[in-house]
Amino acid sequence: SSGIYFGEVACNQNMYDDFYQVSTRVVCETGYSSNTNRGNVKITVRGISITSDVFFQYLVPEITNIEPKWGPRSGGSPVTLYGRHLDIGSDATVEIGTEECKIVEPRKDTSLTCITSRAGGPKNVKIQLNVDKQQVIPDKINYQYMS
Repeated sequence: SSGIYFGEVACNQNMYDDFYQVSTRVVCETGYSSNTNRGNVKITVRGISITSDVFFQYLVPEITNIEPKWGPRSGGSPVTLYGRHLDIGSDATVEIGTEECKIVEPRKDTSLTCITSRAGGPKNVKIQLNVDKQQVIPDKINYQYMS
């Protein structure tokens, strides 16, 4: 059988066939992993396997703090999220409550900055970081929209 694996996790390449280049490039979407395992990249074609020297590791983004913790309900305020692994993944969005917070700078491992959207009224809301298909909602970190 044929396939690409990151450690023991299969990679779905069906939707990325247009990006395939013979002998030089394959593109795929990593499968789900319930832990932060690490493993070699292995490609199997027609029963022949090649294992690379390159390691792939699943990481989980973590938010440890935000600054500032409050801002006007009119939006337009920069908010910086601090933590670890904030630059992983291909696609990232931030939500403050139900409102988008537009990421404005390149993400870094330990921080990312976004600009708040207008909120309906004063309220204390959760922060949510969406990285690819992973949602990260820290338990004790909220943002306060002020009048």
